[in-house]
Amino acid sequence: MEQNQKLQEVEHLARKLMNEFGLVKKGWRFQFNARKKALGVCRRHSYNGNSIQLSKPWMLKLPMEEVDRVIRHEIAHALAPAYEGHGRIWKEMCCVVGIPNEARCFEDKVISDEFLKETAKWKQQCPTCGKVRYKHKTKIHSTILWCM
Repeated sequence: MEQNQKLQEVEHLARKLMNEFGLVKKGWRFQFNARKKALGVCRRHSYNGNSIQLSKPWMLKLPMEEVDRVIRHEIAHALAPAYEGHGRIWKEMCCVVGIPNEARCFEDKVISDEFLKETAKWKQQCPTCGKVRYKHKTKIHSTILWCM
C-alpha cells in the first residue's frame, strides 16, 4: 500500500472512530505528528484546542489492526478525565471503545528498538564497551563515557 494511501486510510479511521464516540461534536480534532517514541498522544487544551495525534512514521509501519488499537487507546484518554492517565476510569473507557485488555503503553520492545535503529538520525558508541545507542535528537556528547 502506498504511503499516502495508508495515511489517508488511518486518518479516515481515526475521524470515523472519533465521530462514533462523540469527540467531533465536542470539538476534538485529528492530527498527525512526527514522533518516533510515541504511537499516539491525546492533547488537551493546547493553544489549538483538543486533539488526538498519531505518529506518521509509526502509522506507516504498523498493520491496520494495531492502528485501530492505537486510535481507540487515545480516544479512551479523551473520554476519561484529564487527570486520569492510565488509571481505573481510563481502563473503563478502554472497555467502552472496544479494547478491554489494553495495556498502558506500546510494549513490543523488539519492534520499537528495531524501529529506533531504522529511523534514528544519530548513533553513539561507547568507547569502553562498544555498546551502541541510537538517538533522534542531537544531545550526544561523544566525550561522555556512559558504560557501567
